[in-house]
Amino acid sequence: MEVNLLHDSLNNIRTATSRLDIASAALHDLSLRPQGKRMFVPLTASLYVPGTLDEADKVLVDVGTGYFIEKTMADGKDYCERKIKLLRSNFDQLIEQIVILKYAMNLISNIHTIYIHPSAKVYHTAKVDFL
Repeated sequence: MEVNLLHDSLNNIRTATSRLDIASAALHDLSLRPQGKRMFVPLTASLYVPGTLDEADKVLVDVGTGYFIEKTMADGKDYCERKIKLLRSNFDQLIEQIVILKYAMNLISNIHTIYIHPSAKVYHTAKVDFL
């Protein structure tokens, strides 16, 4: 059903926003570390290797589908913030679509009930519980 698909999209946006928040915080933490600092570098979500911080003012930004772009620390932070704003905007738009869809489904259900059971009383409810 379309509502379930929209809920899945909301969860995906929440996950992506959370990851970008973590990345933004990591960039801030990285900018405070001195050059030559020993640290663990993540290769995957569960595999870390020891490394040394060489240039704290340059970062690689994953722009999707396996492509990385070298950016300055400030540009990397800006990229994260812009993506977070975009995801939050998409999140708000999805919530509006879910509210409209649930309202329409409730309306159709009420009309269906009226035609199937003409003597039944149907009350409009504004309750929307989707989150």
